[in-house]
Amino acid sequence: MSEVFGALQEFASNFQLYDATFERKAMDTNVAFATPSDPRLPMRRRFDARQELVIVEVGDTSEKFTVHHPVLCKSSRFLEAKLKPQWSPHNANDCKACLILLPEQDPEAFNLYVNWLYMAGLPLADPSNDDDEAHYEDWLQLAAAYVLGEALIDPLFQHDVLDAMRAKLLSRKGETIHIVVADMVWLICDGTLEDSPARRFLVDVFLCGSPNNRLSPVVLANDLPTNFVHEVKCAQARTGERAFFDVMKTMPKPAWTNASIPFLL
Repeated sequence: MSEVFGALQEFASNFQLYDATFERKAMDTNVAFATPSDPRLPMRRRFDARQELVIVEVGDTSEKFTVHHPVLCKSSRFLEAKLKPQWSPHNANDCKACLILLPEQDPEAFNLYVNWLYMAGLPLADPSNDDDEAHYEDWLQLAAAYVLGEALIDPLFQHDVLDAMRAKLLSRKGETIHIVVADMVWLICDGTLEDSPARRFLVDVFLCGSPNNRLSPVVLANDLPTNFVHEVKCAQARTGERAFFDVMKTMPKPAWTNASIPFLL
């Protein structure tokens, strides 16, 4: 028995689990067998695949996504309201032909959202992947996904997107954000409110960079939204960090700001 138990322990040590926030962690499909586990789930998590399907057309190219009705409206207050019978152009008892149009949203961001709805996670490039282009694409997708969450009124999704940004910044490929951070700023500032947590995250990136690399002053010389530049300057004043900001000395104070806030640089 001890030999069998030892063999099982050795096998179990070679079995890997994804680091995710599922109630039940997913298994690595590269291994032939799984470690013993209890596959039971609470009845409330049962999914009925016979439920009605909803078609969502996203972007200016009207890319079509087909999502189960209860999945689509389980987290977004906007989609939940949109799928109420009184808002449906079709028969209230037949949602199979329901159509939702999101012409201003990014199809790739919505695809990420659908993955999150079904899998409770965000599939992104592996940190061990040395293809920087894949990581640039991740950053831009995450920024667009956060904006999508704003439009769909889905704070839980936005929370997970922001957690993914933090985790990626702390990974070995965190410095890849520096190449696309200006594009991320524009995406998030155009699609969120002034007190958005995602904006504060980007302010921190400009103040501190990533663990392995700090932002170059040249980045701040780019044509960034004036209100965002002011937010960075105010945060810099509070923290006492005076690096990186000489290039912004001549930038005018935005008209919307409170006159009592010092404009120090």
